[in-house]
Amino acid sequence: MEDVCPQHYNRPDEFRPFRFVHEHGEDDKAVVQKLTDLKPHFYLWGAAAKPCPGRWYASAVMHQFFVHLRNTYNFKLAETRTRA
Repeated sequence: MEDVCPQHYNRPDEFRPFRFVHEHGEDDKAVVQKLTDLKPHFYLWGAAAKPCPGRWYASAVMHQFFVHLRNTYNFKLAETRTRA
């Protein structure tokens, strides 16, 4: 399985929720990852030779969708109910 391969991921068996937020470059500074970036081990937008031409459009539509949800609706955490 590609997602637990030690060649691609440092400590793949360990739970690290921010594993993909800050990846480090060669000089050990954090590299900013964008949704539309092409990665050789993550084929969401295709490979480097033939990437999806609509990836920027899809990213913009998702951004607008979430902004619309946030501005239109009031979200609250659900109240926890205890059983009697």
